[in-house]
Amino acid sequence: MTGPATTVPRIERRDAEELLRSLVQIPSYTTEEAPLAEFIHAYMRSLGLDAELQTVPLQDGKTSFNVLGKIPGSGNGPSLMFTGHMDHAPALGKSYDDLSLWHRDPFAGIVEGDWLFGKGSQDEKGGLCAMLLAARAMLEADIQPVGDVWFVPVQGHKRVSSGTRHLLATGFRTDYAVNTENSGNGVVPRWVGRAEGSFHIRAKAGGRELHFHSKEVDSELLHKKTVFEHLRNLLEHLGPEMAHPERTGWMTFPTGHGLPGYPQYRIERIETISQMHVRAHFQIRVVPGQDEASLRTDLEGVADALRRVDPHLDLTLDFPTARIRSAVSLPDDDDLVVAIAAAHESATGERPDVSAQGRLGAAADASVLVEHGIKTVIYGPGGGMSDVGYQRAVHEGSVPPDERISITSVVTAATTYAIAATALGRTT
Repeated sequence: MTGPATTVPRIERRDAEELLRSLVQIPSYTTEEAPLAEFIHAYMRSLGLDAELQTVPLQDGKTSFNVLGKIPGSGNGPSLMFTGHMDHAPALGKSYDDLSLWHRDPFAGIVEGDWLFGKGSQDEKGGLCAMLLAARAMLEADIQPVGDVWFVPVQGHKRVSSGTRHLLATGFRTDYAVNTENSGNGVVPRWVGRAEGSFHIRAKAGGRELHFHSKEVDSELLHKKTVFEHLRNLLEHLGPEMAHPERTGWMTFPTGHGLPGYPQYRIERIETISQMHVRAHFQIRVVPGQDEASLRTDLEGVADALRRVDPHLDLTLDFPTARIRSAVSLPDDDDLVVAIAAAHESATGERPDVSAQGRLGAAADASVLVEHGIKTVIYGPGGGMSDVGYQRAVHEGSVPPDERISITSVVTAATTYAIAATALGRTT
């Protein structure tokens, strides 16, 4: 790989603001991305980009779309994909979204200074905007890359990466990929994975389910635990959420992975199925070296430890393989990492941060790409350390939770993408 090309035209702030506002104005809750996908597809076609809508079948019988746009290469270089997700939080849909605390219209794309406010603006329509602007810049400059360059917004990131998984299931592959998730314009070569599952807890005594009212009518059952007492014991055994596992002792993991403070476990929610049956949903942010087998061993060890204390405990683990995304680590001197860092420096005149910091603790569709043999880094506008003060103020409640992104960061990402795509694979 070589130093980045300098022929990419200037990407204007007003163009970024206009396009980003248009993207934000289209709600795109998970599984409801079709209107946004159709807008992006039409935008790509208006640029003269070779583009198609890819139908993604969903479990509930509905469908959504991925969008695939391509600038063909000359045929003698590596292929590159820019990809990011169209859906925004919450994963369970708009009926779970409470926008009552917002001070601005979440779907208006309001601009105040360098900030554009709107639902999904940072996570991650800023990245989508940047990839589209990069495609536009390359086409306007009539630049032919050495290898094919793909621009692929996907659906369903917040539902086990369903769009990315479907894309790859069709056989789609590139040599390299840049996941446009928000990273504060930092180059992220390593990030945590994510594993999700649940514990089913049932309360039984004498071969039948135990309701707490049973203790009122049968004093011999007073020493038996209800399902909620079993749940309390499970949570106590798991230990503090978000704590490093050295404090909890039940999780095994390798050290020296470059992801400080991880792995971690978290309780997602407690589902009360009945007064005799609860389900504790959890997730684990995993590090390189933790896989399905080791995680399953650790989790079954938790269940075994609790059963040894209470032989009557009915505790089962639900840990589907489809809900596991691997952690990834590339060296800082990897060719793709170096190429994106060089493109950022060419765009800004400054070296970017190259570390896990920009996505520390966050999982991404990038894990799925790597699992399918596509070398990937994360680099995108917004997030990371770029707006930490505002995020802290949101958590403290001193400012409204209105999501925002720096328009300048979008322009920086777009310029970086265009330079990297133009330079990748060229010889000096």
